[in-house]
Amino acid sequence: MTSDEHLSAIAQISNIDFTIAAQDTVPESSNVTVRKRGDVFHIQMSLLGQTERRLNRAWQTGLALDTSASMRAEYGRRVIGSIPYKFYADYQNKGWVSSESRDGRRTKCLQRPAVTDALDRGLIRLSPNTLDFVAPELITYLASNIACDGSTHLTYWGGGNGSEVETVGDIKANEAARLTIDGPDRMMFGDKSLLLPAIKYYTDHFKKSPLSLVVFVTDGRIDDLSEVKRYTTQLADEMSSNQRPPLRFILVGVGEDVDELTLKQLSAHNTDSYLNVWDYMIVSDLQDVLKIFAEVMRDSQIVAASGSILDSSANQVRLYPRGLPSRIGFSLPANSPWFDLVMPNQTLRQYIKIPTYMLRG
Repeated sequence: MTSDEHLSAIAQISNIDFTIAAQDTVPESSNVTVRKRGDVFHIQMSLLGQTERRLNRAWQTGLALDTSASMRAEYGRRVIGSIPYKFYADYQNKGWVSSESRDGRRTKCLQRPAVTDALDRGLIRLSPNTLDFVAPELITYLASNIACDGSTHLTYWGGGNGSEVETVGDIKANEAARLTIDGPDRMMFGDKSLLLPAIKYYTDHFKKSPLSLVVFVTDGRIDDLSEVKRYTTQLADEMSSNQRPPLRFILVGVGEDVDELTLKQLSAHNTDSYLNVWDYMIVSDLQDVLKIFAEVMRDSQIVAASGSILDSSANQVRLYPRGLPSRIGFSLPANSPWFDLVMPNQTLRQYIKIPTYMLRG
């Protein structure tokens, strides 16, 4: 089949998804997947290649910590043990017990004076502060190995009515160990877990960054999952069409009862552009945090100092000015039989070859 006949056959198919056969891909890639929608090809390409530390420091990075009420235990805020009735009644009489809404439920809560008194008497103990270990470890890794400016932008999210975000600021690697991560200072733990406001905060904060990556730490209880999926599709479309620089989100599940199903749903969310925005991991062993995280980060390794994608008419459809990640996504016209990946020292031409059996129906 000639090139013209191949393009003519492709034009007859409105929607098709396929992976280009290994023998038809350039040796520098591990796979090339294609989704044709109307007159557009959406491409996702995974690249092979050696990386250098200096290249990987190409991202603006952020760490966002969930502060909805269900996360209190992970900040060392859960009371473990029981308080005898005579002490509890005394705390009530002193106004040290309040009624609060937590994740949509009303519950009785001990105020700080009551907690302090009960701790001093040995009546209770507090849950271990998981995030005081996890967050500094992640900040140090991101700021030292990934961030172009040597810092990570730290926030708390999910406060108040679930939509509030509290900014801590840019934290450098050598500052992380001195942080105390025990929850927000200016907002209450939230009665819902609304992720979308935090996503929009970072997409706006990093809107001028050529590459940005944000890690969201959560127990997986997300109350606006449908809205997050819709916004994810919008972001993927904007990135694929070169309207927005590339960004990645990683969910880190912590706690004894992580809602892994929600994390999986978001990670596997199917966007029309074929572009994956989310990945996830679960921290079950604190000693393995960075080992697991490094595995998740493999697709974010930088394989070239810069790169650009040109269609067969030499039109630039995607630019990577500050680093070419090992997994890239972009769109190009369906009448383009190939695309060129241009890097500082080489140019790769990849043909869009649809399996013959698909063309024949």
